[in-house]
Amino acid sequence: MQKTLDDFNSDGFVVLEDVLDPAHCEVLCEKMLADVDAILKRPDVPFNFNKGNIQQAPPPFAPYLFEDILFKV
Repeated sequence: MQKTLDDFNSDGFVVLEDVLDPAHCEVLCEKMLADVDAILKRPDVPFNFNKGNIQQAPPPFAPYLFEDILFKV
C-alpha cells in the first residue's frame, strides 16, 4: 500500500490491474453511447470546455450500479 501511495505521489497516477469487471465497463459504455443522441438534442448541451466535447456522467441508477466501479467509504 505504501509503495502505491509513493508511486502516486511521484508519478501522479497508479495503474491497478484486475480491479474492474470488463463486462461492467461494457454495459456502461453501451448505455452511455446510447445516451449521446439524446444529450446532443438538448437545447443546453453540456459541452465540457469546448464545443464537441460533451460532459456526460454515468447513469446513477440500476442496473448500471456495480460495486467494483463505485467507491464506498
